Amino acid sequence: MLYCRFQKVLAMEERNFGKQKRSNRVTLQTVSDITRAIIILGVAIVLLFGSFLKIQFVLQIDSLLRYGFGGISLLYGGFRLYRGITGDGFREEM
Repeated sequence: MLYCRFQKVLAMEERNFGKQKRSNRVTLQTVSDITRAIIILGVAIVLLFGSFLKIQFVLQIDSLLRYGFGGISLLYGGFRLYRGITGDGFREEM
């Protein structure tokens, strides 16, 4: 009888550990997405506003390439930020 209760307690602890593990994974994924978004949006701002900031490295890049890559970086950084905030794609029912 005591062994049966011990098994039930052990099974409950394993389920709780699984929920905590999933919760930690969701938190880590959220932080990762938001960090990537900040970096990519920073690159987009430097590329798009490099002429106003007088950054010599950015001024040496062809304007079509600079604005094209800056626009793509802005869109992708926005997507990463949206995904990090809303959690689409990696949140599971707990």
